[in-house]
Amino acid sequence: MKYKLIVLVLLLAMLGIIPTLAQETATHNVSYNGFSFSLDGSLANNINITQYPGDPAELGPGGAEVKHTAFTFYNQFPVPESIFDSAGGIRVYNTADFAGYTEVEARFQALQNLLTEKPDLASYTTAESEVLPFIPVFPAGQTIRARAQYVETDAVKGISYLTAYQEAAEPLLSDTVFFTFQGFSTDGQHYITVIIKLNTSLFPAEMSADFDMATFVDNLPAYLNDSMAQLNAAASDAFSPSLTTLDSLVASFQFGA
Repeated sequence: MKYKLIVLVLLLAMLGIIPTLAQETATHNVSYNGFSFSLDGSLANNINITQYPGDPAELGPGGAEVKHTAFTFYNQFPVPESIFDSAGGIRVYNTADFAGYTEVEARFQALQNLLTEKPDLASYTTAESEVLPFIPVFPAGQTIRARAQYVETDAVKGISYLTAYQEAAEPLLSDTVFFTFQGFSTDGQHYITVIIKLNTSLFPAEMSADFDMATFVDNLPAYLNDSMAQLNAAASDAFSPSLTTLDSLVASFQFGA
């Protein structure tokens, strides 16, 4: 970010926004600027709330960040710079701020179309399928999509799924896959992105020393399809944090005073 960031570091236990953060099994209620949610203590001990003023749209996709509020989940200091350096978190955008960010506008429209037409999301979980809508714009490719489902509550509607973004062809590792919710408030004024890093024993922790990259690339589509099938067939608790816990996080979203 080339422009000055307005950073609000909230040590929530000290400020009283989330009571008894030391109790990791507790549920903590967070409310900020009209957006609220309940955070299971197993996800994080601390939250950093940051207001990003936004970059000029001229920087282009992958370089320009739209103005947003980020709720970054973390357990240990120092405070992570973003949700991508942490256990994960939530971004809340005003959809009016998407104007001029061509790729972001296109992805927002794609999600709106998806929720209107309601196609079978299983058709998106193959190596040959279209990608699912995702904001922010990454300078990398969406290589997998799994466990995709529609989500609708009294406050938001959207989709959740497991995915991975990679800059090059490489195998999935135990910490490559993440959970995301992509949706917007029922009045259409706010867009919400959830990104939570996952760990799973479905994939190795690291590449083996004798890994054959050439053979891997030759069989990449089959590998991706097999990997997505594994993710789809796995139990919810095959992931840490549990997918049930993450579904509950999204279900808790509210907008209001």
